Amino acid sequence: MVTLSNPDTIPCPVLLVLSDQNATDQRQVKDTGVSLDFAEPGPIARSGRPGLIARSVTVPPEGHVVVRLLPRLRVTGVPGPGPRLFNLMLGYSFEGTMVPSADRIFSLPVEVATRATITPAGTSSNRVIDLGDLRDGGAATASVYLHSNGPHSMTITSDNGGRLINTDETVATSVGYGVLLEGVYSGLDQPITVFRNSPTPLSGDLVKMYFSSPPRNDLFAGTYRDVIEIEVSPY
Repeated sequence: MVTLSNPDTIPCPVLLVLSDQNATDQRQVKDTGVSLDFAEPGPIARSGRPGLIARSVTVPPEGHVVVRLLPRLRVTGVPGPGPRLFNLMLGYSFEGTMVPSADRIFSLPVEVATRATITPAGTSSNRVIDLGDLRDGGAATASVYLHSNGPHSMTITSDNGGRLINTDETVATSVGYGVLLEGVYSGLDQPITVFRNSPTPLSGDLVKMYFSSPPRNDLFAGTYRDVIEIEVSPY
């Protein structure tokens, strides 16, 4: 927020240009995966000085005007956690009887929190894992993309405690199954959690899960179903 005051007795046009001291692309300031721009981006100012935002205002006689500049962050991938510092310069020039151009320099600190995200990949993008004919032993592979800017954990939880239940409620039959995740096998009677001590690349990690069930020749016909939840959390 900038307050402009005019002690004169006539209106005064003012040109504001907000720019970065070091950025080569003045329309967007970047710092290690984080970009800063403004909610109201402006064109190149009349002075020829490129800026993140340019604003022309008129300050009334013996009055003042409050100009609000609204910064916003844009994130590329999952940038590393920690502080960022944007060094910005506010240039302003007055016309009429007021003082000539001047610049003010200020810093805008930003803190990037630790975070992790997960996205289904490949044939798993429809969020359905088909183990096939359970009589012969079911098998399927599911994949997800993980993005994290720090150490993180991945947990798989089963609604039915690792059992596929016939969707026909009159059929009291179920099939046990399990998952192999990064070398760790679980029958999903309890949630399985793996810990990953490093951040992923900016492009993410492709993680594969291998689901299987033993052969069964005593099953009623029908569809057998379970719901699993996959959660990633930074730590």
